[in-house]
Amino acid sequence: MKKALLMILCLASLYLTAGCGKDKQEAQAKWCRANMMVMQGCIELYNMDHPKMIETPTFEMFKEGGIMRQKKYLKEGINPASEKCKYLFKGNFAKDGTISCEFHGTVKNIDSSLKK
Repeated sequence: MKKALLMILCLASLYLTAGCGKDKQEAQAKWCRANMMVMQGCIELYNMDHPKMIETPTFEMFKEGGIMRQKKYLKEGINPASEKCKYLFKGNFAKDGTISCEFHGTVKNIDSSLKK
């Protein structure tokens, strides 16, 4: 009887641990998505306000001490959702640039993976 109870408790803890891992990954994906949306919004606002637009942003612009903090487009610097998140800026942001994460992909990738 004790062995059966112990086995059930072990299986339950494994099930819960696996579920928590998935929840953590989903939360990090949502955080990463939010970061990309905020960065995109900051670039758009900056470009509307300044005659010399940002064409090729870098992640440094969004950290503490970066231009987006200096110009008050961000209240606090952006922190990646996990150590795996590395933000890539592709294209000309004065026209149609896109932001993606090396680990999570684009906002559309994250949206489609969360719908499953």
